[in-house]
Formats: sequence, C-alpha cells, structure tokens
Amino acid sequence: MLTHYNGPSATGLASQKANVSIAFTTRPTPPTAIAAQNFCTGATVSNLMATATSGFINWYSSSTYPPIPPALANGTALTTATTYYADAVSGTCISAPPLTQVTVTLFPQPTGPTMAKTPNTVSVCEGTNVKRYNHCRKRGRWM
Repeated sequence: MLTHYNGPSATGLASQKANVSIAFTTRPTPPTAIAAQNFCTGATVSNLMATATSGFINWYSSSTYPPIPPALANGTALTTATTYYADAVSGTCISAPPLTQVTVTLFPQPTGPTMAKTPNTVSVCEGTNVKRYNHCRKRGRWM
C-alpha cells in the first residue's frame, strides 16, 4: 500500500492523503536460445527457436533496449548472416536486458538423390554410403 498526498492545498499545506494500491508484476527472465541457428532458405521468424520461462517471445531486428515495437511478424523471411534479438513478455513487463541474440545462417534446400524408374536403382555420388530400407510388407514378404 502506498500513501499519496494530492499536493499542497490553498494554504500551502499538504491536502488530504489517499491510499493507492499498486500491483507489481515479476519481470520475466530473458529467453534462452542457441546462439547460431541454421535453416533452409525460405525460413521465417516463426522458425526461430527460443524458450521463455513465462509469457511469450517477441523477435526484433535491432538490439536496442527496450525494444522498439513492433516486433517482427512470424511470416517475416529470415536473412542469412543476420542477428535477431528476442525478449520475453509477461503481462505488461518485458525481460531484463540484454536481449537474447540469435545469428541465422541459411542454406539452399537439399535436393537429394533421384530414383530411377528401374526397380532397385538409385543414382548417388561416388563414395556415398547407401542403406536399403523396405517399408512395404505384404503377406509376410517384403515388396
């Protein structure tokens, strides 16, 4: 409970006091994240990984604290060799500084080996280890 005086009266003395209730909210801890994250091209902010002990996580492109809204939208495309910054938000409180940093590296989408139409034929690079897996079984026989 906090006692608040409304200021001086016409006589220069403090006027009536009033009790004011103030609710204090615990500040969330900063999120934790792996500092270097790798993705395939086309990844977005929603692919960034971090964990907050309470509340939710916002991502920013600037390290300014407190963060300057708005946070990046989940559909914002990630850029390679770029650092993104996160805070945790619980109620009206944001986590203490510094913001959590994640640097992103993007790689091309993998293409993988191609299957030929001839059964049991696969094209792979020389020196590649190949394992054969049969996923279909019919009446006790592998197909």
